[in-house]
Amino acid sequence: MRDEEHFGRKIVCGHMFPVSGIVPGQKWQSSSGNIVTVQAVKGDWVEYAWTTGEGHMEHEKDSFSFQCRYCLIVEES
Repeated sequence: MRDEEHFGRKIVCGHMFPVSGIVPGQKWQSSSGNIVTVQAVKGDWVEYAWTTGEGHMEHEKDSFSFQCRYCLIVEES
């Protein structure tokens, strides 16, 4: 596990958290800098949301796929 700074935020890279380590309210960042917020974790599924110019968006992925797409934000500058 390592942390890196991307888009002015420190993120955790190269690590797969157990499902129990993904909790509602956490903010995660994509490689393009977009931020999503975890809404719920149900079994192995992560429900998350973000806001775009089109409004509030929601989606879900299994925890592995979610962590392949997003990195946990541990500090914002």
